[in-house]
Amino acid sequence: MEISQDLIYRVRKGERGINERFIIGATRAFPGYKLDDLFYVSA
Repeated sequence: MEISQDLIYRVRKGERGINERFIIGATRAFPGYKLDDLFYVSA
């Protein structure tokens, strides 16, 4: 996934925000999914 497991861990714990590198890595890791399938925005 071109991003470190450490970054994934920190994002999941809420210690880091989702940045451009994270989004690009996720879309490359799961090419069959649309961006809307991988992420959601909560208000």
